[in-house]
Amino acid sequence: MIAGGLLLPHPDGVVIHLLPRLILTLQAALRDAARALHIRLPSDLGSELEELGARGLRIVFVFSRNDPGIDPLNIQTGSSIRRLGERCRRHIIEGGDHTFTDAASRGALQRILSEEIYALEVTLGGPADG
Repeated sequence: MIAGGLLLPHPDGVVIHLLPRLILTLQAALRDAARALHIRLPSDLGSELEELGARGLRIVFVFSRNDPGIDPLNIQTGSSIRRLGERCRRHIIEGGDHTFTDAASRGALQRILSEEIYALEVTLGGPADG
């Protein structure tokens, strides 16, 4: 369809493209509501992460910028990651691929993991002199 000289997608195509995302967003909202009501759902990543955080465990996710796992993590955890605060940290490495194959992204990954381990040692009162 052309409107004002611009090529616009057919409305049916937009609906078909957006429908799966709408369903995932609705599922995420329902999971958040269930968590708020303390209703235990099977395979609920957000609740599982909150349980780990309640045990005092720190959770660290490291992704490359375009990693396909970022959106599913956000959708499946809903507001749980925000509630966990500093107990659940997420890092995104620019320029890397999913497996950090190039040297620069591997170096960034190593730096992030070293910093996280060092921060944990300091928190626990372990050796902090590196």
